[in-house]
Amino acid sequence: MYALGKDYWGQGYATEAAAAWVRYAFDILKLKRLVVCPAKANIASVRVLEKLGFRIEDDPLEEESVLAFKENNYIQ
Repeated sequence: MYALGKDYWGQGYATEAAAAWVRYAFDILKLKRLVVCPAKANIASVRVLEKLGFRIEDDPLEEESVLAFKENNYIQ
C-alpha cells in the first residue's frame, strides 16, 4: 500500500515507484507473476498498473475491485 500527498499527484511518482517494485519482484525475487487487487474507484492506481503493462480484469469475487496481472516473461 502507498499514498501520496495531493500536492504530488500527477507527477509520475507513483508510476516510478511501482515500476521499481515490479523490477525488484522480477529481477531480485525472481517471481513469475504479480497479481494486484486495486479498488475500481481508485482510477489513478489502475491507470498506473495499465502503464506498467498489467492486464486488468474484473474481480469475480469482489465487485468493488479489479485484478491486475503481469507475467515475468524473462524468467528461465
